[in-house]
Amino acid sequence: MNHYPEIHHLKNNPSLEGMAFLKSGIVYSTESGEELTLDLLLPWSVREPELSLKRYPLIVFVQGSAWTTPDRENEIPQLSAYAREGFVVATVGHRNYQSGYPFPTYLQDVKCAIRYLRKNADQYCIDPERVAIWGTSSGGKYGASGGIDRRGSTL
Repeated sequence: MNHYPEIHHLKNNPSLEGMAFLKSGIVYSTESGEELTLDLLLPWSVREPELSLKRYPLIVFVQGSAWTTPDRENEIPQLSAYAREGFVVATVGHRNYQSGYPFPTYLQDVKCAIRYLRKNADQYCIDPERVAIWGTSSGGKYGASGGIDRRGSTL
């Protein structure tokens, strides 16, 4: 009998299965003269990528920002559920119009982040052939635009 029902007992999990971790501030480009960064949520087994033979699908999430600088930390708690289920999740920072970077700069930044992640797929245990992109509000527009834009370099 549990005398304290408000206390939840955690299952013993010595393998740390279903756990995730955050790698933040990964620089994906310095081409513009400033560091553009992304954060990654990864399945726990990726903590030692050289020991992992498995490759995970990638979800690129673009936080809504009303076309300004996104607060990438905003959705980390919700997005971590995907990493615990076996996805690598990237939240992408980008330049914005308020700092003098008009359209399509933000779109170019998001596409650049995806190219970086595909190029470095082994380092992060990503399956470069299984990539999805989505976002909230203006970030959703970035995702949709990135998926259909065929100008310049490909994703």
